[in-house]
Amino acid sequence: MARLYKCYSDYCYNNNLKYPIEEMTKISGKNYCSNCANKIKEEKESREKLIKWLSNYLHRYPDGYSLRKIKEFHDERNYSYHDQLLALRYFTEVEHNYLKGVGIIPYVIDEAINFYKKKEINTQVKEKDMGNYKVTFKQEKKDLDLEDFDFELDEEFSENNF
Repeated sequence: MARLYKCYSDYCYNNNLKYPIEEMTKISGKNYCSNCANKIKEEKESREKLIKWLSNYLHRYPDGYSLRKIKEFHDERNYSYHDQLLALRYFTEVEHNYLKGVGIIPYVIDEAINFYKKKEINTQVKEKDMGNYKVTFKQEKKDLDLEDFDFELDEEFSENNF
């Protein structure tokens, strides 16, 4: 009988679930089952996206206080990193406010999530109405020649007046 290894995610660890080594993935020195490993990878990617977006917006890497607040919102208030990013983008791009730090997240997160859910529902309805057809509009650029137009100079703007 093969040896079984613990998965170190909260759910599997608390329920004492064990898996064979073939089903495990090692992340940061700990073994995780395939389901938990995918969740952890997605969480890390969304955290990196949030920090990258903040870095681009602030034109500097977020300070320790901001990183601590982001982690606190995730761990204590159960805000996902993706929802935090949506809240910051909503605050800056939709409401057109200037962002000084991440402390605004608890005040706008519910409003932001509702806004993006409505936006997603509206796009789904539009896609259903069109069925299998995809409609795109392209605008062609035309080169305009000034010779094609007839200009009549007024007396006020004639070349002699300059």
